[in-house]
Amino acid sequence: MLSPFLEREFLASLHALQTQEEAFASEERKSAKPILIAAREMLHTIGVSGVAQEEYNRLSDKISLLARVYGIPTGNIIDHSRG
Repeated sequence: MLSPFLEREFLASLHALQTQEEAFASEERKSAKPILIAAREMLHTIGVSGVAQEEYNRLSDKISLLARVYGIPTGNIIDHSRG
């Protein structure tokens, strides 16, 4: 599910977005949002199901990477340092 969104080129295109204008016009960012939401829900489900901590951490790291690259609008810029 996350693999296409973790490819180097896709991550680079998201990270290159610096302004809200660029971000809101980005097809890559639009396609990543529902995947990011679904992945966070999956992580929650895995967490409460008692899956191995190693598997949980692996998924959590991937989601964190995508969330940071996706960025958070702050003022007129996209903050890629948190997510």
